[in-house]
Amino acid sequence: MTRVPAQIAAAVDLLRIRPEDTILEIGCGNGVAAALVCERLGNGRMVAIDRSETQIRRARERNHAHLAAGTLTLHVMTLERATLHEAPFDTIFAINVNCFWLRAEEPLAAVRRLLKRDGVFYVFYEHPTSAKMRDVASVLRTNLAHAGMTIRDETTTGPVYALASALAAQEWPDMAATPAAPPEADFPGSVAQHVDFAAPHSTNS
Repeated sequence: MTRVPAQIAAAVDLLRIRPEDTILEIGCGNGVAAALVCERLGNGRMVAIDRSETQIRRARERNHAHLAAGTLTLHVMTLERATLHEAPFDTIFAINVNCFWLRAEEPLAAVRRLLKRDGVFYVFYEHPTSAKMRDVASVLRTNLAHAGMTIRDETTTGPVYALASALAAQEWPDMAATPAAPPEADFPGSVAQHVDFAAPHSTNS
């Protein structure tokens, strides 16, 4: 049996999955988290995307039973270009995906488009007590603020740092002023951000 990295197990535990949920994973890699999520779904569905054909092939090999059962669908695609008939989703999450603190405008706009009005968005990174993680968390907070969100709480659970936020603005704001990422952008870590979106006045839900 393949060993599950502690940070992935902790991240999935934080998702609070209900059997009927529809879930999207961004940057699914070789499908470890997808397998854990699918085990918790009943009549719900999961979609996982990754820009790498190699990773999607590995995810298919790992999750052939979930694919055959119709619980999981895998796609080679980027978040920004994602058009998924399963949307909107109850939960969207990403593990070790850097775009939300590097170039957040388009990724957060895509999340907004794909998430249910009362849905939840999670981003996970590891090394929660490192100095670099503190820098990254600061940029994430700023990016969320530019996206019209307010931070509700922060916590560290084992290898996972969690940041909770709720959508504050009724309109999607101009994020052109999103700050630059901190130096050494190759940080390999895992933050867990829990972002609740309140119901906006929009027509694309």
